[in-house]
Amino acid sequence: MLTGLLASDAAAWPTKAAIVQGERRISYRELDQEAGRWAARLRHAGVRRGDPVAIVLPNCPEFVFAFFAAMRVNAVAVPLNPNYTAAELGRFLSGKSARVLITDACRAPVCRQSVAPATPVIVSGEGDDPGMVPVPAGDAFAGDALCLFTSGSTGSTKRVLFTQRNLFFEALNFVESTGIGPDDPILCPVPLYHSYGLCLGMLDAVYTGATLVLEPQPDAPFSSRCPRLLELLREEKIRVFPGVPWQFAVMADMLGDIREAFRDVTWCMSSGDLLPRRTYDSFLARAGRQRTWGSNRSALR
Repeated sequence: MLTGLLASDAAAWPTKAAIVQGERRISYRELDQEAGRWAARLRHAGVRRGDPVAIVLPNCPEFVFAFFAAMRVNAVAVPLNPNYTAAELGRFLSGKSARVLITDACRAPVCRQSVAPATPVIVSGEGDDPGMVPVPAGDAFAGDALCLFTSGSTGSTKRVLFTQRNLFFEALNFVESTGIGPDDPILCPVPLYHSYGLCLGMLDAVYTGATLVLEPQPDAPFSSRCPRLLELLREEKIRVFPGVPWQFAVMADMLGDIREAFRDVTWCMSSGDLLPRRTYDSFLARAGRQRTWGSNRSALR
C-alpha cells in the first residue's frame, strides 16, 4: 500500500522535490529509486516478509530511504532514537527485535555494540553495490509494517505494531480532514522515529505528493535551531508545521516578530503532550493565527 503511494508520486511528479534538507533536494523519482536500491540491500542481507529492520538514524533522507525499503520487502520497520547509548539500544534490540540494523557512519560503532555479532549492520554510504538490482514496488501489502516502543510514561515501555493498512489510513484521515495537497510543503521539526513525525510528516507528504522539508541540523537543541527554522518556513513556503508544546513555547518566547515566518503556514499542529493554554494563546498572538480544533490534536490556523 505505502510503496504504491511512492511509485504513484514518482510517476506523477518525477522531478518534484520529495525531500529537502540543506543543499540536498531529492526528487520523487530519486526517492523511489533509492527505496528500491536500499530494498535490494535488505534482501541481500537476508530480510524477508515480517522481519524486523531497525532504523537508527536522525531526520535525514536516508531515514526515508530505509523506511520505504523496508516497506518494499514487506518487512517491519523498527525506528529507534539515534541518540541512544549502546545499552539503551540493546534493551530494545534484544532477542529477535532486529534482523538487520540500518544506521550511519558516526553511529555504527555504538549500533554494532548493541546487536548480536551475526546481525548485519547496513551503514549509509558504505558497501553499496552498483550492480545490485533494485527491488520494484510490489503488490499492495496490508500486513505489519511498523514497530514502535512507547516512552513508558505510564509504566513499562510497550511495543506497538502498525500495519501498512493502519499507516495508509492514518495519512488518509489527516489529509481528508485538513484538505492539504501536493502544493502544501511540510516542515517536520519532530523526530521521524516518533509516530507523530513519521505519520504527520513523512507519510502525509508521500500520501499527497508534497515536499517534506527537514532541518539541516536536526540533532542541535531546538532553541539554537529556531532562527534557521523560521527562515525555512519562508524560503520553502511551508504550509504545514507539526510541532510539540515546548517547541511552540520556545517560538512564542523568541525576541522579534515571527508573523512573517508563518505567513504561508495553513496548519500548525501540536501533539505529543498537553498544550498549555498559556502557550497556545501566546503563540497564536505572536504568529497572528486564529484557532481551530481537530479530533486528537490541537491545530492553529
